[in-house]
Amino acid sequence: MARDALDKLKAEGWLSEKVREFDLDEMIQKVFAKPGDSGSEKGPWHNAMLSDIIEYGRMVHAEMNAITDAARFRRSTHGATLYCTTMPCHMCTKLIIAAGIVRVVYVQPYVKSLTSELFKDSVVFEGADNDHRVNFCSLKGVTPAGFKIAFAKNSKRKNSDGSAKSWEKPNALPTFLSTIPYYIELELGALGEFLANPYIKELTQAQSQQA
Repeated sequence: MARDALDKLKAEGWLSEKVREFDLDEMIQKVFAKPGDSGSEKGPWHNAMLSDIIEYGRMVHAEMNAITDAARFRRSTHGATLYCTTMPCHMCTKLIIAAGIVRVVYVQPYVKSLTSELFKDSVVFEGADNDHRVNFCSLKGVTPAGFKIAFAKNSKRKNSDGSAKSWEKPNALPTFLSTIPYYIELELGALGEFLANPYIKELTQAQSQQA
């Protein structure tokens, strides 16, 4: 898609002389370049929405596969709840709505999903039970990985001298040391870096002055 867009811009003369001297492969490498990649500057399309397009992949997402499998085995999805690891993308959301699924429970968010922007009339996040829209909600409870942590043998039973380790209730530590989903900490860190960007600070100040 990027190649086609650059090819048409070049053919119509919309590119500067500096850019027109590169062939298409070089253009694509430069427009998507990350800061510091082989000493190059950040490309104009780095982190652009164009680089997050998922519509042209050959993959079949897990949600798509589950819905088509249900149809293949003549299992109704009307009024069903779909459980998935990651929040469905906007392509899967179309199938979920059309399949009559009323509730989606996911473990992790998906930043590339445009569900909230494209399906405001059909999808609600953490909505009420009596809402007519499909309810997308995060998992409240223990994840499959959490069960593994809780019940798998993850500590040594013996000391270095071969003696059995003693377990004392007053000094025992809980298996789960945090009740906060890990991705929240990652999102807060990413948000801090975003707000620390001088361009974002300048834009925020300009907007506050206009208000």
